[in-house]
Amino acid sequence: MLNKLHVSAGKRGAARSETRRPLLYPMLAFAWLLIFAGSSRAADPTAEVVTQPSGLSPLDTVSDFVKPAPRVQIFSQFHIGYDDNFQTANSGRGAWFTNEQLTLSYHLPSREMQLSLLAGVGLIDYLGERHDTTGFLDLAFARSFSRRLALSASISATYQAEPDFTENVGPNRFRGNYFAMRDNIALSYALGPRFSLVSSYGLQLVRYDNAATAAFADRESHLFGEQLRFSFTSKTVLTADYRLQLVDYVSAPFDSTTDFFLAGVEEQFSRNLSAQLRAGASVRFPEFGDTQTNPDFEWGLNYARGRDVLSWTARYSVEQSAEHSIQDSVTFRTGVVYTRELTGRLSSSIAVYYHHDNNQQIIAPFMIGPTFDENTIDVTAHLRYRVNPRFSVDAATTHSQILSALTNREYSRNRYSIGMTYSF
Repeated sequence: MLNKLHVSAGKRGAARSETRRPLLYPMLAFAWLLIFAGSSRAADPTAEVVTQPSGLSPLDTVSDFVKPAPRVQIFSQFHIGYDDNFQTANSGRGAWFTNEQLTLSYHLPSREMQLSLLAGVGLIDYLGERHDTTGFLDLAFARSFSRRLALSASISATYQAEPDFTENVGPNRFRGNYFAMRDNIALSYALGPRFSLVSSYGLQLVRYDNAATAAFADRESHLFGEQLRFSFTSKTVLTADYRLQLVDYVSAPFDSTTDFFLAGVEEQFSRNLSAQLRAGASVRFPEFGDTQTNPDFEWGLNYARGRDVLSWTARYSVEQSAEHSIQDSVTFRTGVVYTRELTGRLSSSIAVYYHHDNNQQIIAPFMIGPTFDENTIDVTAHLRYRVNPRFSVDAATTHSQILSALTNREYSRNRYSIGMTYSF
């Protein structure tokens, strides 16, 4: 009976995908028709370069150290520390570790094109326990082809073993090394003095080395978006978004198609403060189970003045499963990153990430089970002292904790490290 249910649900999901996915192409064709029809108009306003954030690597990428750097720079880092629960177990044990990393930064600013690159490789050695090879790449590109047309793209890729609390990638527990990549491309075209259209595509890919984890976590997600922007005032932009997300799991039967309908506002309060808000609804068609309609909310705030830089993001939405017994989660996710230059040589930062999940369980093995709540928090405090333009020393501490209705899923973890960075 269960097998029949699964086969039937799979057929419904496949049929739904086959009937819905072709709708994407007329939608994009219509958008491009609007774009090129608008090119014959007399008005020729400056198009905005809409960039998609590439996202910082979870590794200690010295991004704050890179800002004043020349076009090409190489950084060598060495850290030593202690992790009191390096296996992220319910009752874990501790280990000393060393972390060596080599980082390359490159940027090419020009009037019409911007290109920046941050890449690195490293090794984390939990002395006498295990070795984790790491690597990351953050690439951002923006090009203005005319006063109307602009293109932006970003690639963010990591290879690591630690859980990533900044976004929904894999389990929030150690499950071995994995490769994660998030690519975004956006094309912006000004339709008139106040209206512009942004067509975008995003790809997220997750692959685990561990076969057992890969069976339920490996997946790829395609996100197509169309955004209409209206400049209400010189500081206020109103937006209307439609997004189509197609999620394909390699093995797990959690494929889904989701439509997002959002309206929003972007406000430039001053040179130092800006914010954006989008709200609406999502309609999700899972491979098996009932159609889900949920509210969807996004928030972002950026502040930079003098020695202070603050970034705050938040989102309420349905997220794809990264656990073997969970189909999906209704999640509130937020993160705050604050950096302050205390003196000309001394700087500090704190990053706080929190998310609350209402998880939909899967049992026996293709039947919907009860839901349960889970709270995850990750806090990192960092202090850096610049000895000279090439050499700096730093100290950091991180606390991670999961509080769950299922007590066997809970754990607490603390990491402490000190180290140094040298630039060539």
